[in-house]
Amino acid sequence: MLYAVCYTLVEILTVIVILGILFAVGITAYSKYKDKARIQGYDTMAKSASQAASEYRMDHPDNLVQKYYDNYKKTLGAYGTYKLEKFS
Repeated sequence: MLYAVCYTLVEILTVIVILGILFAVGITAYSKYKDKARIQGYDTMAKSASQAASEYRMDHPDNLVQKYYDNYKKTLGAYGTYKLEKFS
């Protein structure tokens, strides 16, 4: 004997609604994890760059970059605003 499997419209709509809710929750959770991973990657790159710069400064104590940075720090005003001064 062959039996026909039939679902009612209410059952089909219920399944579609449940899948839609699960999909919406999954997408929002995925985007949060993706943003956290991106920020963590930026932090890692910044730490690596900072460490490389400090090691370079230790190896080359009298370099042009450090002199430029010191001169730049002198021209900063209160709260990091830039004062209009001429570089010599």
